[in-house]
Amino acid sequence: MSEEQILQLWRSGYTKHKVAQIYKRIYNEQVKIVRLELRNRHAGKMISTYEALHKVEKVIWEEIKYFYLIAGNTFGNKASKFLFVLFLCFLKKNLSYKYVDKKLKIFQKI
Repeated sequence: MSEEQILQLWRSGYTKHKVAQIYKRIYNEQVKIVRLELRNRHAGKMISTYEALHKVEKVIWEEIKYFYLIAGNTFGNKASKFLFVLFLCFLKKNLSYKYVDKKLKIFQKI
């Protein structure tokens, strides 16, 4: 599963935990397929939910940092502080892209 697919799932409304579950399932299925061959029966490593969540959060955080830099340049310092707090809340809570996008639209109206 590529980074683009992870971001696409997150933007479609899935939470980061649900995206991590999907990522884990797909990754572990690929490992099982590789292990079916006798030659590669010990190849690959299954990942845990925690490892999948780490990968998903890393990808989403890079996307958020990109938007944070754009918003800081576009809206000014006040907006960038607001977005930084909003995105820190994203890491602590189980927020979806739709929630973050809704907050951004409200801020743009101000």
